[in-house]
Amino acid sequence: MIYVQSFFFIMSFLFFCLFINTLLSLAKTKMYPPKNLLKQRAFIYIGIAFFFFITAWLLRYV
Repeated sequence: MIYVQSFFFIMSFLFFCLFINTLLSLAKTKMYPPKNLLKQRAFIYIGIAFFFFITAWLLRYV
């Protein structure tokens, strides 16, 4: 069970890093459509990171 929990924490950290990377590249974009696409990706990445973190956190109590 600890391996599954560790896997979810690692995946959460990975998607959080992708979220930070997307936010940092958001300031560099000049055109509107890529900026809109990056905002959408950032929202998806933080949602997936939150899901993995909550899943790992809830697995502590199983």
